[in-house]
Formats: sequence, structure tokens, C-alpha cells
Amino acid sequence: MLLAALMLLAGCSLRPVLPARDRLQIVQTQDFPTLDPIFVSGVGGQELAALLYSYLVKIDDRGRLVPDAAEAVPSRENGGISPDGRTITYRLRPDVRFADGSRVTSFDVAETIGRIAFPGSDVPTRVAYDDVEAVTTPDSRTVRVLLRQPYAPIVLYLCGPGNATPILPWRVIHEHAHLRGTSLDDAPLGSGPYMVRRWQRGDRLELVPNPYYYAGPAHISALSIRIVSSATTALQMLRSGEADAYVNADDAQYDDLRALAATRTEMVPIDGTGALIFNTRDPRLSDARVRRAIVSALDIRSIVSKSLLGERRDQDPGRGLFQWAYDPKAYAMPRFDLRAAQRMLDLAGWHRGSDGVRRRGGVTLALDFLVRADKPSALIMATQMQAEAKAAGVSIAIRELAIGEFVAPNGPLYGGRFQVALFPFVNGFDPDVRDQFGCYRIPPHGFNKPRYCNPRLNPLMAAAVVPYDRASRTTLYHKVESMLAQDLPMAALYQAVSINTFPAALQNEHAAVTTPFWNVGDWTF
Repeated sequence: MLLAALMLLAGCSLRPVLPARDRLQIVQTQDFPTLDPIFVSGVGGQELAALLYSYLVKIDDRGRLVPDAAEAVPSRENGGISPDGRTITYRLRPDVRFADGSRVTSFDVAETIGRIAFPGSDVPTRVAYDDVEAVTTPDSRTVRVLLRQPYAPIVLYLCGPGNATPILPWRVIHEHAHLRGTSLDDAPLGSGPYMVRRWQRGDRLELVPNPYYYAGPAHISALSIRIVSSATTALQMLRSGEADAYVNADDAQYDDLRALAATRTEMVPIDGTGALIFNTRDPRLSDARVRRAIVSALDIRSIVSKSLLGERRDQDPGRGLFQWAYDPKAYAMPRFDLRAAQRMLDLAGWHRGSDGVRRRGGVTLALDFLVRADKPSALIMATQMQAEAKAAGVSIAIRELAIGEFVAPNGPLYGGRFQVALFPFVNGFDPDVRDQFGCYRIPPHGFNKPRYCNPRLNPLMAAAVVPYDRASRTTLYHKVESMLAQDLPMAALYQAVSINTFPAALQNEHAAVTTPFWNVGDWTF
């Protein structure tokens, strides 16, 4: 009788008190400008998609594509990919539902693909979607996608984790040709493990389990993400107990995080790269010799080791870009050689003045250098680069930006109002780098941040996505890497990692290359 009375009281309570181990409060420095993952760049978009939505397939902690809303990952062996490589067929699970209880159907998938592929849509990237010729829905659970030509990474990207484009509800998006500005911005309706209880912009996102999630309701009954402005504040909250976990921590905090009691800290290599990005449209940096000279003037190995406390060095920095096709010999960054750097700058017409700074035609080789204000390691790294570049006659002015301003669609990085940026970014778990370097992928039509265009490289990158066998693709990508290493629109400094700290008692959390939240519904204490 006492138990029944307690249960009745709990049922009548407007805000039941959850057991201490039935809630998880996570802190991070990246805010969400919207809750529509398609319009949130980088790890933030992948995070929202994994928490609130379903993909057709997703990436697990072993780097494998596994089914999500689809019953199987399409392949030639199971008939999901046609012999000519142009038709991809998905069969949806029968029990996938949105958070309001309505079924996810093939029409939701087809509408999502169609709206993203539509030339008038306002999406940041259409990687893979530009390759779609038609979508058909033979029945409510079957989706057939016809490609213009074979495209090997299609399964990764199409309503998939490669570009954080999950399945969106047809009834919300069908009247929005541009996709931006739907009710999904602040009232998500997804089919993922969680749904939004409350969102306070710039402060917190409170989530509760989606009762209709196909794998069953998530075990943790209250999951909250707190947004703070600095990595220092995030660490303090973890130490004081105001937060239970910290995701996407700054690299320089790794040792401090590992020293915390009753926690565990993971460092997971992800599909991303820490890079020095040059604006190739800027007259000071349009000459590849100048870009190569600047990199040659920097002792990258030492800078990365000191800034990141030696936990992640510069070995294989391009792996975050090219994944399994990476060749360190083909994508070799210029070696540290100050004399060679000075010679290259002289040959490019930049000569030292009496103040030691180089000039050409009355223009000073003075560069605006963008770094993220929420990452202490970025400022440490930039300051060392500033000092070493000065020895070559290059003047650098460091400008710190909040992450929201840094990655804003109309901000300095994507708007092209910068000269050099120190920025880690994700590329998708495939060596297709057209979105980073393609002539037609310059923002707002993609993520070509260097605003780089090489007409000889474009057809080579296009050819590299056609074969479905990795051996053929790898051969082509080695040529792509060699050309990019020579032109150097960006210099890869290190493979990016995800540093996350969770309570030691948390079980089943095993971060994937895309996000630690890929299986968040399975987490438990």
C-alpha cells in the first residue's frame, strides 16, 4: 500500500525528482543557432542529428556503416545497390516513428532528399544530393534513388551522417522550398532517441526520451546540454559538480580532465582536421608560393606538440581529410625551413622593409589571423605561429572570435572576410573532398573555406567518387592529395579528435568517428 501511495504521488507531481543516476547534465562550448541539424555546422549538427533524429544508416564506434531507420545498409551483395551503381534501394523498418507517434515513411525520406537537392534550397551543402536524378517510393517503406552516375559515398551522405542530414518530417518541410525557417528551427520533430522538453537559447537544451523510438525509450530519463562561453568555465563546472559530463573539450585540457575523480576521459580521432586555412582570393595569398613559404616558416611539429600538450602531434595530419585513402607521401606538408621560406617570398616579390616586414608594390604582408575564442589551445598555437612568422617577415594580427560568429553563414570565415584562419573542421567519413576544394562549393554553396578553384583538380575529384572499389578510388585520391599539397589552399596540422569526459559509472558510451551520441539511447548507469 505504501509503494502504491508513493507511485500515486510521483504520478501527480508536475516535475518528479529523478534518481541521481537517471539524469545526465553535459556541458559544451558550442551553441546551437537552430535545432535543425542541417543548418548547424560541424560537430554541433552531428550531435543534434544523433540525439533528435534518425538517419537511414549511421556510423558505429568501429567505423562501420550500420542500419538506423533502414533495415539494412544497401550494398551490391544484398541488392541495395544496382549492378550499374546508379540505383540505391532502402527498405525502412516498420517501427520507426516521429516523436508525436506518427510513422516515418518513404515519403518523408523522399521529401527530405528532394528538398535538399532542390537548387533553390538554402542548405549549406548538397554533397551527394547534387548527384541524385530521381527518387521514387514504390510503397510506404521503400525508397529508390536514381543517381546521375555511380557515386561511391552515396550511402554515407544520403540522409546519413556524412553531412548531418537526417530524415525530416514531410508534413513540416513540403511547403518550404528553401528549407530554412521551418518550425524545426525551434520545435524539432524527429524520430531519434530523444525529444526536446525545453530550449533556452544560449543556455541549455533539455531532452527527454522519445517514447516512440524504434529501439525503445532511452534509459536516461533527463539529458541536458548546458552551453558556456569558455572551456575554462566548462572545466570548472565539471569540477564543482554543476555538470556531469563535458563533450568536445579543448585539447589543452586533456591532462586536467584525466585527473578528475570518478570520471573517464576519451580521446577519439574523428573525421576532421585541424588546419591553417588560407583565403586564396586575397591578393596577398593568391600565390601558392606565399602560402607554402608561410607554412615552411612554421615549426608545425613543435607548435602542435606544445599547444596540445604532446598528446596529439602532427603525424599523419591529413588522415582526418582523406581517411582510408590518405597517403602521407602524396599529401606532404612543407617542412620547417626558414631559409627556404625567405627565398620563396623573395621570388614571389615580397621583400623586407627597414622594419623587417615584407612588402610588394606598397602592400604589407600583414595578415588577419582568426582563432576560436573558446579554445585556449588555439590562441597558444596562433601566438607561437605569430612569433615564428615574424622571423620570415610576415606580420600576423590575431583576432579571437566566439564560435557562433566563427561558423556563422555570413561570418568572416564563410563570408570570405579573412586572410588566415586556424580552424578544426569535420569532412565526413569519406575521402571525397569536393565540398572543401571544389570550384562550385564556395560558400554559400558548400564548405570551400579557402575559396580555392583549380580547374584541373575538379575533374579528378569527380572521377574519384565513381568507382565502388576502394583500390581504384585510392589511386585517384593519391593524385588529388599531391595536387592539393602543391597548391596548399590549406595546411593540415593534425587529425582532429573528440575529447569527452563522462561519469565513470556511465555504461555503453563508446564514441564513434562522427559523434559520441551515435548510440545515446543505449547509455545507462
